[in-house]
Amino acid sequence: MRIFQTTLSLILLFAAAASAKIVFSSYQFPDSNIYVMDDNGNSITQITDYPDNDTKPRWSPDGQQIAFLRDTDPSDRARYRTFIMNADGTNVRQLTNQKEGRDERLAFSPDGKKLLISRGIDSGANAGLYVVDIKTTNITQISDIRLRDFDWSPNGKKIIFLKEEWWWEEHNLWMMNADGTDARPWIPLNKKMAPGNPRWSTNGQRILYTETDLRFEKGGAWVFNAGTYRYITRKADGSAPQTLDIPKDIMPGSVAWMNRGRSVLFSGIVDFDNRRDPIRYVQVYRYNLATKKIRQLTHDPGDKWNLDWVDGAQAISPAGKHPVQWGELKKTYSD
Repeated sequence: MRIFQTTLSLILLFAAAASAKIVFSSYQFPDSNIYVMDDNGNSITQITDYPDNDTKPRWSPDGQQIAFLRDTDPSDRARYRTFIMNADGTNVRQLTNQKEGRDERLAFSPDGKKLLISRGIDSGANAGLYVVDIKTTNITQISDIRLRDFDWSPNGKKIIFLKEEWWWEEHNLWMMNADGTDARPWIPLNKKMAPGNPRWSTNGQRILYTETDLRFEKGGAWVFNAGTYRYITRKADGSAPQTLDIPKDIMPGSVAWMNRGRSVLFSGIVDFDNRRDPIRYVQVYRYNLATKKIRQLTHDPGDKWNLDWVDGAQAISPAGKHPVQWGELKKTYSD
């Protein structure tokens, strides 16, 4: 009987995990790992089990691979390097191994053959944007602009990015050619607002991003203004802004398009700045653009960051992986 139950559990796990479309990292003290789940928040499966931190996952366009960052030397101020693996967490391969600085963000090229990698202020003279050939691991620097969040356009011609030379100088969304040339502001600079998390829609027509007001505190620090978090889309030329009907007290962790532009996937935490409950976590939500309804997809421990969605079901083998069987709490949103 026990053998039958074990076999049945594996069959059910495989069948459920085969529909995994969402990938994310979840921090559960003391480390972060990579997880996948389906569009309804079911079949949450842990696909990496690293003793330190795996984070910033991105699907390849065909859904067969996941690129991510791994802290290869946590004693050295988070020495993140770029890795890639199969969609089921097997065949992990390291792509970068520079001596100084750290990789900070990733994005696939539309053909899935290359990766954009940013290296920030902590990388000193090596700060900027790089292109890595996945097959050969050859790496080329295309820009020395200090930037953070970014995404590659579906036609492969443009890169949208968050320019962040220094916090008090500029924090704004810019656009450049895919070869790093002709970098210019995408929207007008407003030093009292902080945009971030830009993501291109599948058809290339609109860009999704987040925004919050800033306030200047005594001592010379700009900080996020609680309760002013906005989720916005614009046309690719920066025009026609539309603010999504998402409560402004949900502080965003990350955002992504899903369902071919019909929905938005985001992680966040309600009333982060004024929360009274210390055990609340960053959870995952789905926003339907047509109905404007929000559905909470996760209800479990761990802060979920760095969401990404891929078009098409992914076959995630249960062998050696960890199905997550957290108890589901009462859903606060529905669609």
